[in-house]
Amino acid sequence: MFHHSEADVKKIKAVQFGIISPEECKAMSVCHIETDRTFENGRPVPGGLLDLRLGTIDRLWKCASCGMDQAECPGHFGHIELAKPMYHLSFLNNVLKTLRCVCFSCSVILGNEPVDDIRGPDQVQRKLAAAFKKKNPAHRLRGIMEIAKTQGHCWSCSQDQPKMKRDGLTIQAEWKESSEENDARKMELTAERAHRIIKGITDDDCLKLG
Repeated sequence: MFHHSEADVKKIKAVQFGIISPEECKAMSVCHIETDRTFENGRPVPGGLLDLRLGTIDRLWKCASCGMDQAECPGHFGHIELAKPMYHLSFLNNVLKTLRCVCFSCSVILGNEPVDDIRGPDQVQRKLAAAFKKKNPAHRLRGIMEIAKTQGHCWSCSQDQPKMKRDGLTIQAEWKESSEENDARKMELTAERAHRIIKGITDDDCLKLG
């Protein structure tokens, strides 16, 4: 139980959820976790999973961040520096949808070719324009994906585009070879490569994608 607070009680007007940036994570963090060791000589290892700056679960020690005991300390965040980018399970499906919308090589939205003033917009361009107008961002992304994933080549750089699918905690990319004698070419799309493709999307295209 926590001590009674004399602070005024206010009603919550709104709750907003979002994704915090790596910089915000580090700003909130009380320590950098550098080892998976927990105890050494009977005490929590500094920089380990039970670093006392994270809080205490033992009545013998106080929290090194707030000075409270195990009953009072609310617990504090630490952070781990990843050696390479990793897929976040909660966002893997959205990453896959986004990758299906853009070029594997140059990150432009597939099918979103500038309109020819003489010919006017073709069927794909008209469908994309309608998808861009969807107000719900999730519906907009899905609508664009359904059109873009049918595009075999990029209008901007002319590169062949792979079909992508989720395989457990990974994303697989597969190209259909033009020659009948050759089998389809497959590869696992690493999080590092996926991150590079997504980082290449312009701000304007990000808004179009929702």
